[in-house]
Amino acid sequence: MAGQRILVVEDEVIINEDIQSQLQRMGYRVVGAAYTQSQAEHILATTEVDMAILDIHLSGPQDGLALAGFITQRYQLPFIFLTSYSDFRTVTQAKQTRPGGYLVKPFRPDDLFTALEIAWYNHQEKNQTLTWSREAVEAATRSGLTDREYELLPGLFEGLTYYQLADQYNISVNTVKTHLKHIFEKLEVNSKVELIKKLTAILR
Repeated sequence: MAGQRILVVEDEVIINEDIQSQLQRMGYRVVGAAYTQSQAEHILATTEVDMAILDIHLSGPQDGLALAGFITQRYQLPFIFLTSYSDFRTVTQAKQTRPGGYLVKPFRPDDLFTALEIAWYNHQEKNQTLTWSREAVEAATRSGLTDREYELLPGLFEGLTYYQLADQYNISVNTVKTHLKHIFEKLEVNSKVELIKKLTAILR
C-alpha cells in the first residue's frame, strides 16, 4: 500500500507529528494533518485522500465518531480509529461506524501498518461477494478448523478488531488471539493481510 495518501486527524500536536513521521517511514504520503473536524473537512474537500486516521476524542464540538460518519457518507473512504480508550461504551460506539481498524494508544508502528493494510485491502475488496464454504476452507488447511475458529473467519475478513470479536462472541481478547494463532498455523499464513488474501483466493 506504499504511496497511499493519508489524512491524520489527531488533536495532540506531538502525537500527530509522530504518526506522520511513522507513516512517512513506512512509505505512505501524508497529504493532510488536522486537529479538529472542521480542519479535516476542509482537507477532504480540497485534497485527494485515500484513507484517514482518526482520533476518537477530538477538541471541539464534534468528535472522531461524527467525523467518521461524515467521511463514510460523503467520501466512502476507509478509516481507522486511534484512541486512549478501550472501554465497552467507546468500543460499542466506534464499531457502529464500521472502522477498518481500532488502535489503542500507545501502539507500535507495525500495529499501525497492519491496521492500514487490512483497512485498505478490505476497502478494495468490499464489492466482491464471497460464498463462505467450510469445505473449501478446510481443503486449504493443514488440519481442520474448530467450530469457533471457522466462526471467527468472516469477522477477521471484515477487519474486526480483537475487542470487537471478543464482544461479538462473548469470549476474552486472549482467547481470540489464541484462536487466531491456530488459524494462522492451519492456513499457513503469518498475518491478517495474508489471511484475507488467502481466504479471498479460496472463496472466490
